[in-house]
Amino acid sequence: MSQIRVLYVLPKVAQGLVVPWKELYTSSDVPCRRFSGLANLCRFCTKLAQRLEPSRFKSAYRHLGFSGFPHDDNPVSQTPAAGSLRRGQGKRMMRELEAKSETPGRRSHIEMKNFVLAFIVIFVAVPLPLRAQTKPDEEAVRKLPRVFCDAWDKHDGHEMANIMADDLDYVTVGATWIHGRSDFEKFHTRLLSGRLKQSMISPLQIEVRFLRPDIAVVHWSWTMTGDKNPDGTAKQPRYGLMTWVAEKRNPTWLVVSSQNDNSFPGVAPEFDGIQSPMPMPDQVGTQPSNPK
Repeated sequence: MSQIRVLYVLPKVAQGLVVPWKELYTSSDVPCRRFSGLANLCRFCTKLAQRLEPSRFKSAYRHLGFSGFPHDDNPVSQTPAAGSLRRGQGKRMMRELEAKSETPGRRSHIEMKNFVLAFIVIFVAVPLPLRAQTKPDEEAVRKLPRVFCDAWDKHDGHEMANIMADDLDYVTVGATWIHGRSDFEKFHTRLLSGRLKQSMISPLQIEVRFLRPDIAVVHWSWTMTGDKNPDGTAKQPRYGLMTWVAEKRNPTWLVVSSQNDNSFPGVAPEFDGIQSPMPMPDQVGTQPSNPK
């Protein structure tokens, strides 16, 4: 119901914006063209509401104090039907009629107030898109690295590919760029059935930053065991850092871009005094830039 009400409020806001200022400008022989786009938008919203949910639109229209139903041809100029005024509407209409009979200076002052009030209505009545993520979204994004690791431990390239987007861009630790979900699945199926068939991977730390409600950057560190050298000897446990861009797509969160990096033991002297928000166990001392 709230969405339908908003679609009706917009035409009424347009009336507050377009009509007074159009009259003021035309009285000064100044064309008022910049308001035509807003009026057309409001007409579109009204027609859209009527087409999508006619019954709910009528209900919302009456809830706002009108029993007549607006026509498609001129929704911004509708008035209540005769005998359909509720308490307070008669007095309001009388004040509007009195305002129209005032002097030009007084009328301009009233129209200026209407203009300001119309702007307030826009920011209060129209629901703005959420600027922060919801808790379920954050939980879903934080779950992605664990799903990846669980599928890795089962050596199932297909299950790993399920959290990847069709247009995925994935860069391996060896600086190889893989494009597309199908190639990602093919590569990891071969990898996990070959030299990494006994490997196990676990997430160490996961950090999520939302750029938009539907786009998030995920940094997560990992450790791997069971990896082997080319001669077949066992490697020491190794560590790495994965950087993902995840996007919410109707309504599933998928990885659209990925960069994987191995961690090298130790730390360069240039990082002295710089603390990392995601320290690696095999790096001693301070680490690169902490944005927090």
